[in-house]
Amino acid sequence: MSKSQILNASGANIPKAQIDAVRMKSALSGFTSPHRGASSNSQELALLRAPTLSANAANRWDRSILSDRARHLVRNEATAGTAVRKSVGMGVGSGWTLQSRPDAYGLGIDKKAARDLGKQIERAFKCWADDPRKYGDATRHHNFGGQLRTLWGEWKTVNDVFVVMRYRRNSPACFKTAVQIVDGARVSNPSGQPDDQFLRDGITLDAYGAATGFHLRRGHPGDFAGGIDHMMWDLVPREDAIGRPVGIHGFRQQRAEETRGVTLFAPLIEHFVMHGKHHRAEIQSALLNAVMGAFVKSGFDPVAIAEILGTGGSHGDSLTGIQDARMQIYDAHPVEFDGIRVPILAPGDDFSLNTAPRTASSFQVFNKILNQLLAASLGLAEGQVSGDYTGLNYSTLRGAYNEVYNEVFVDRADFGDQIVKPVFLCVLEEAIETEQIILPPGCADLWDEPAAWTKSNWIGPARGHIDPEKEAKGDILSIEARLTSRTRIAAARGIDLEELVAEQAEEQALYAEYDVDASFRAGALAPTPNNPVESPST
Repeated sequence: MSKSQILNASGANIPKAQIDAVRMKSALSGFTSPHRGASSNSQELALLRAPTLSANAANRWDRSILSDRARHLVRNEATAGTAVRKSVGMGVGSGWTLQSRPDAYGLGIDKKAARDLGKQIERAFKCWADDPRKYGDATRHHNFGGQLRTLWGEWKTVNDVFVVMRYRRNSPACFKTAVQIVDGARVSNPSGQPDDQFLRDGITLDAYGAATGFHLRRGHPGDFAGGIDHMMWDLVPREDAIGRPVGIHGFRQQRAEETRGVTLFAPLIEHFVMHGKHHRAEIQSALLNAVMGAFVKSGFDPVAIAEILGTGGSHGDSLTGIQDARMQIYDAHPVEFDGIRVPILAPGDDFSLNTAPRTASSFQVFNKILNQLLAASLGLAEGQVSGDYTGLNYSTLRGAYNEVYNEVFVDRADFGDQIVKPVFLCVLEEAIETEQIILPPGCADLWDEPAAWTKSNWIGPARGHIDPEKEAKGDILSIEARLTSRTRIAAARGIDLEELVAEQAEEQALYAEYDVDASFRAGALAPTPNNPVESPST
């Protein structure tokens, strides 16, 4: 059987590829794209124009405006400020505790020497971090925990954090290293010069796009109390000649080749503005409804009342006479609300209560949606923003907080790598140079093996318990099944296991000294029933 063929006007066969192309064109003639999201025919997408912009081009002109508006929201919107504070509490709490774990193999020493070295590092860092005179802060406002809280607040508000490591040679402290937290608005192009290939929004770049330095304005552009300093810039290098960090920049990168961060509040700013207007309108309406508790209305027009009262003259004079007559009546017989009821009114007047209801259900729904959006953007649970946990059981809360803590752990990882670890490296370098840390024989130099030296765990705030009994039993089962360790469980509770064991040993010695039984009764460890039933009296 011969195959049917398609011939052109001259009788020659049309190639199959040409036929397929015509068929495809015909199939696509009814719409602009095989992807609905790329279509321009639908009513919803006809006016949607998404320009092709690089990360820096998209952020360059809007980033500072968004940052200023985000700060405005945190200052003036209770839910925004609460969300940032809750995030600071979950991410930093009272501070981070260093657990130094030097890599023995990388440093060329044995494990015992590495453990001893780790104890030296922890002791030296604690001396710097917990100095009560606060010489570790350039402004001497905070210890290390306070610095972390300030930095985390910046991290969650504007997503653009800058730190300059200072070396104060005249400091009386055992460490000269000090942290200076810098407002991101001070990092900008000198004298407003335009961006180019090696300068982007105040940051100098190399040929690969890596930051090499930061142009730091000597004063905040909105602070004119410092004379002309806010019109002068200094170039702060990323690191000095030996590799010690000087300028530190941290942000959650949301797109490749992004030089500076954009606030996480960016998608919420418009919602917050509308919410503020809605909120004020609802309060004003409710206040007006409450103030207008009752009113007196008249059933006659001014001319009719003028005839009844016998007032003459023009319409204006009649109206004035009517009002005077009414005021005389109410002066003699005042109408009181929520007091003594006087039934004597002017002719044709009626006393009525304001019983019109005020429906605010739409506002409650709008407020809930905004809380959900805010919680999702900052990685929190909705209840943390609204303070409302009604209708939630243990499983729901635990599931929600598992998701929240996944986000917290990601945030801690980025925050720690970009900001905390460079600060730790500076303190460690000074401790080695000033011989506050004694190197074991054969140990590698800091700048030869920086990763091995700075290998560590940072213990943050405790995760907290929803049901302490269930979760404690779960920890015990995990240890018995060898799925975790006491060190990890203690860290999740914000505790250093070594300090805990030392404290327990001191307690045991103290109980033995005073001959006190420190054991627990077996009944104290028995599970508590959910619904205890009282035994009947005999």
